[in-house]
Amino acid sequence: MKRSLHRWGWNAAAVAICLAAGPVLAGSSSLFFHETFYAHLYGVDRCGNLRYSLGTDTEFDALVNTRNGSYIGTARDTVTNNSGQFQLFLDSGAFIYDDVLIRDSLYLVSGNGCSFLLAIGNVTDTRP
Repeated sequence: MKRSLHRWGWNAAAVAICLAAGPVLAGSSSLFFHETFYAHLYGVDRCGNLRYSLGTDTEFDALVNTRNGSYIGTARDTVTNNSGQFQLFLDSGAFIYDDVLIRDSLYLVSGNGCSFLLAIGNVTDTRP
């Protein structure tokens, strides 16, 4: 059961990437640039709840569409997972600094604390 939940989580991430990339990459004449933002990935307490204090600051790498300000990006790091269980969170789990608004996100934390964030949203300043 644990293995199938883990596999389901990574499959969900792959599907989310495909679905999220459409609006971000729409428009053949759009200009794109890579941007790195600072982010905070939350940790997980023993009950499976997200906790800011158990997380870590990291970098969020994004591909930004300068035409409409939308982006798709990822962040990875190790956080504390006191539950010891694989966790999957939708639309929560991270805070990104620097005028970046998260519209949708998928946040995965493995039992040993390896975390992965996939997010789409908008950047308020689209100058490269």
